[in-house]
Amino acid sequence: MSALSQIQMVLNGGTKRFKQMFHTRWLSFEGSVDAIIANYESLVSVFLEETAGKALSLYKPITTYKFLYHFLAGCLESLAILSKCFQKKDLAFSEVHPLLTATIDSLAEMKDGKSGDKLPKFLNEVPSEPQIDKDGLCTFEFRSHTIKDGVTQRQEARSVCVKFVENMLRSLNERFSDNDDSAILTALTNFFSPQINDHELDSEINTLFDYLTSFGHEG
Repeated sequence: MSALSQIQMVLNGGTKRFKQMFHTRWLSFEGSVDAIIANYESLVSVFLEETAGKALSLYKPITTYKFLYHFLAGCLESLAILSKCFQKKDLAFSEVHPLLTATIDSLAEMKDGKSGDKLPKFLNEVPSEPQIDKDGLCTFEFRSHTIKDGVTQRQEARSVCVKFVENMLRSLNERFSDNDDSAILTALTNFFSPQINDHELDSEINTLFDYLTSFGHEG
């Protein structure tokens, strides 16, 4: 960390604190990946300066096209926004599924290559196809560092990212499935909300009427 700070002072680059990833906290994923991207140029320089074997073992995997592929960063950003919205102290149940649906749609569009800003920005900075350098190796220069490239690297990067999004979409749909109970809770939330006018509650009243009458006259 000391060497990293010194290099960033020379490069006049900004610093972003590295974060530990916890599998039970969505925000830690986004923070961890974002810090790597923000500190990437300086971080690689630190590993190049170090002579220890550990530094070399870290340098090799992070200077590859597969590692740099910025698709994950865009997905985690959408998930972080959703997580922060879900943690609002005044979150109403009626807001849950619109927020969830917007995130799911955003992730699906990213998977199909129709949205996102981090990946397109990265792709504009790197060769569109693998290229052989003067030494006969498949590499390219990225922010003053040599990056290992190749057809396999690119195929694996895309494949891993597609699988990640598909699993994430499945998880979101299973954990927060929009069922009859959620429709009733949404209707109740809106029905008792002082911010919603009576003439806007027709749908909610019909939902609650159907639910309450399902118990029969005695119920």
